[in-house]
Amino acid sequence: MNVEKKTETQKKFRKKHPEYYKKYYERHKAEIDSYKKQNRYKYKERIKQYGQKYNQEHKVRAEELRLKRRFNLSLEEVDAFLIKQQHKCPICKKSLRETQRCTDHDHKSGKVRGILCRLCNMGLGSFRDSLESLESAIQYLKK
Repeated sequence: MNVEKKTETQKKFRKKHPEYYKKYYERHKAEIDSYKKQNRYKYKERIKQYGQKYNQEHKVRAEELRLKRRFNLSLEEVDAFLIKQQHKCPICKKSLRETQRCTDHDHKSGKVRGILCRLCNMGLGSFRDSLESLESAIQYLKK
């Protein structure tokens, strides 16, 4: 029996008999946990490399999933923000390259405000979106 056919057969059996695997796990919990613990570090680097390789090969898809999961945004909506902002950071007016773009959002409501450069986004984050703190910083800089 070839590997693909064996795997397919196992999947069908597992789907048909989920209670078997629950009972098996309960009976062999200590062994299974021990095996996982021993091999966690053995395969950690390989898993990490696989994830990096996948993200590199599927960069657009990975970005699309990240935007959807974190901000409920599509790539088209991000493009609309960029066009509206003329592909520039609305704060410092520097050109936004793909590697330095950050999605700025209100942490209370979750609403996306725009796309910023990394430095401006970190600056806003440092002030925790507080207008009072930003105004104090402006007054300090004017001294």
